[in-house]
Amino acid sequence: MADKVSDEYEYLYHYTDFKGLCGILDDKCLWATHFRFLNDESELQLFKEELKKYLEPIVREEYKKFIDQDPNAKTFLKNSNLNFDQMVQHETNMYAKLLCNSYGTNKNDGMDSPIYITSFSGESKTNETNQNEDGFLSMWRSYGRDGGFAIILNTTELERSFKKEVHDFSQGGVLGRAVYSHQHEVFQQEFSEGIEHIKNYVRDMIKSGIYNNEPEELPGTEDAFKAVISCMSRFKHQGFVEENEVRAVILRHDTTEGEQEIKEIHFRESDGYKIPYIKLFEDQRLPIAKIIVGPHKDKEKRAAFLITKLKGTGIEVTVSDIPYIG
Repeated sequence: MADKVSDEYEYLYHYTDFKGLCGILDDKCLWATHFRFLNDESELQLFKEELKKYLEPIVREEYKKFIDQDPNAKTFLKNSNLNFDQMVQHETNMYAKLLCNSYGTNKNDGMDSPIYITSFSGESKTNETNQNEDGFLSMWRSYGRDGGFAIILNTTELERSFKKEVHDFSQGGVLGRAVYSHQHEVFQQEFSEGIEHIKNYVRDMIKSGIYNNEPEELPGTEDAFKAVISCMSRFKHQGFVEENEVRAVILRHDTTEGEQEIKEIHFRESDGYKIPYIKLFEDQRLPIAKIIVGPHKDKEKRAAFLITKLKGTGIEVTVSDIPYIG
């Protein structure tokens, strides 16, 4: 990852509805949702196709060396009914699937994946149309007539809390900005180091497989799989770019490891579904700086309620000036 999120954004915005806001304030925590229940049907799948572009040259190079050096390899290739290019394509697909499906992200894996995500929006750099004071209209629209709220958190403090959360309760995690599929320069900035870890690991896997020299665990395994999670969980379709998303991704562990506790899975109802989530930062203070009440016919009453509820906390309450009412 290129830099800390706080190097880019002083504040992050977490948008939610009235029920979600009350839950966050009462429980004093944020909710991270199982990735299968997010609003992007390509969630954690899109990166697999992008990864193949980087793995294909590695596969081609290593298998070409093998075929050139081993007289039996050409016979094996001929008997497989595949030409060299087809074989490279097949092996590239296999390695991409192996890496990207390793955390239960295959569509047939059901709820086995430990990946939970909570989302934020980064503040506007240009503050065009007072977006930082009024919130993003594109986000308010998603709440329609029910209205929404933007919880604004201090990024530096959130990073500290997230680091503790990962240490205490998870197999791992990442807090980083989303990279959209058309942002080629940003992709290199955010993912180049991780891609190198993955390429080196795949190269070692190919060599150990070809020469039947497979250790219990290859060097670089941990770095490679951390990179896969970091890249895969933050790579999104360009159609979502207006959300300017930053993600907190947690790998919930379901067995006791050392002094780590197990995060309980909770469920909330939405559109007839039971949606699984875990609570983040339960034992820490949420670094909330301000709450913006979104466009709604009763927005002033909502603001008055929050001012009363939050009295003495130091959290500022403001009302969006955008006249949208759904």
